Amino acid sequence: MLIDTDNPVKRHRISEFAEHEIDFAETSEANDSDCFPSANIGEIVTFSYPFDTDAVSLWRQWVQRDGQITHGMDPDFVLPFLNGGEIAKDALLIMHFHNTRCELAVVVVPDNSRLWPSQSWRMFTHEHIDVYGFLKESTGQTYDRFFDLVKGGLSNEGINLSRLSFLNIQGLQSGERKFLEKFTRFNAYFDLAGPAAYTVPGKLNRNIKRYAKKLADCYGPSTLKVEPSREDNMKTFFDVEASGWKDRENSAIRSDGRLRRAYLAAARDDDSNCRAHVFTLWAGHEAVSSAYGLVYESHISLLKIGFDERFAQFSPGSLLISEVFEHARAVGVTRLFFSTYPDWAKRWKPDLRKKMDVHIFSDDNIGRYRYLFARFVTNTKQFLRWKSGMGQS
Repeated sequence: MLIDTDNPVKRHRISEFAEHEIDFAETSEANDSDCFPSANIGEIVTFSYPFDTDAVSLWRQWVQRDGQITHGMDPDFVLPFLNGGEIAKDALLIMHFHNTRCELAVVVVPDNSRLWPSQSWRMFTHEHIDVYGFLKESTGQTYDRFFDLVKGGLSNEGINLSRLSFLNIQGLQSGERKFLEKFTRFNAYFDLAGPAAYTVPGKLNRNIKRYAKKLADCYGPSTLKVEPSREDNMKTFFDVEASGWKDRENSAIRSDGRLRRAYLAAARDDDSNCRAHVFTLWAGHEAVSSAYGLVYESHISLLKIGFDERFAQFSPGSLLISEVFEHARAVGVTRLFFSTYPDWAKRWKPDLRKKMDVHIFSDDNIGRYRYLFARFVTNTKQFLRWKSGMGQS
């Protein structure tokens, strides 16, 4: 079903559905809803951009119920980075409903492939959204499930899908369809509860305590302030993040007006379940280091960490992370994510989860041809790299 939100009849049906107080533990009343007539057997609904606000509300409810979805699939973080971009006009929100509630939602955009461009789509990505998918693998979370969802959503618009691409995806398993995947990088994380709860490595912990004492001797006791993102503390974060080379090379977040607005808008909605937070380490009246993160019920994702280069001698980033660990444990968070795995994170000895770039192909003739051609290109590139390496040795 393609929802045309300019159509008052269809628009009313979405509004009526979203405004019902649904008890997710009981579906008997919800099953009587006439908003999605085939919801009992599942229905795929497609929304064109700008997305219907009630549909986004239902998307958000799915994230709240599941609790294991990364920020790359969370509307409160994804939409601010989509809004205003050139690609937004072609974006589609595709949702699967079962028993009148959202069970899966993705935003897809054209992939601009040279081969069959109209049949090539990808999940919306942005360089500041580090990871997509789920925090852990579960039964039924397969490449096929996502392909079938997007294929059904595109068919609502008369589009055939022969290749679907995901970047930086984790927590998904292979299915029956042909696919190609490429390792991109790791997602670093720390389990903070249970018998195997993380502890900072001994040498690093001793260095942190030494640096903390030196900082306190020079500037006064250090304090971690954790607050929902607001104009004032986001200004502090932007200023700290821009310290040093980023400001000189004009690559800081505050140097890009659209990017700055996206960070300010992320998770600012009163109905949001994952408020963006700013974590700032203060020494006296000086902001030493600062991080931008998303706080969920059971986990925190630190997306950006910066420090004021004037305090580089005190290892300000390590001091901040150490304090965030203590804060997370105090509020009952069981897992902390870095979302990426930069070189400096190796000394923390985190657990790691692979992130993959994945291309999934349809099982028709076009899909099979594209899969074989993509494999040929990949194998040829690998052979040429190997041959080049042999020549250099």
